[in-house]
Amino acid sequence: MHIDVFENTYEIAHCLLDKSEFPEVMEEDIGLTAVQLFEMCKNFYHDQFLQKNFVNILNHKIGCVV
Repeated sequence: MHIDVFENTYEIAHCLLDKSEFPEVMEEDIGLTAVQLFEMCKNFYHDQFLQKNFVNILNHKIGCVV
């Protein structure tokens, strides 16, 4: 079992993209481009809607990808 701990949302996004052999497939699975994902990370701490959406993506879409 392996558990990653991240300090911020950018680390999560980088980890997701680095672990994926085919980033475009990962982008299609989560419904966001890498640029959109990083934009979401940038605004995460200032927008409650994005916070909920980001957590929803992590809980429901990322598990299928990683």
